[in-house]
Amino acid sequence: MTIGEKLKTLREEHKMTLEDVASSIGVGRATVFKYENGIITNIPLDKIELLSKLFSVSPAYLMGWEERKHPVAPREPVTTSEAIIISGGIDKMPKERRQQAMKILQAAFADYAELFKEEDI
Repeated sequence: MTIGEKLKTLREEHKMTLEDVASSIGVGRATVFKYENGIITNIPLDKIELLSKLFSVSPAYLMGWEERKHPVAPREPVTTSEAIIISGGIDKMPKERRQQAMKILQAAFADYAELFKEEDI
């Protein structure tokens, strides 16, 4: 996917018009149209940065240097007492109980499912 295609997809996902994007990054509507349609391919770095902030994606994603829209933050060690108890307790459970506990935890985190993709674990 080209940077222009990504920009158009992101704009449509955010239900924004060309004018909305243009005014947000300080260019004209025609310029955003040219970005999206590959007429302008050398987008200035300051505009890439503004576009990435506007659409909440990394500049590397826009440039095609990474596949993920949202970079995975480095994992910090588990430090809260609740997390330590849960993780240590699950390891000690019999398989059936561990499966039950996992179903309960998955239900509890259902609203956050997009943050926990299989490849991130």
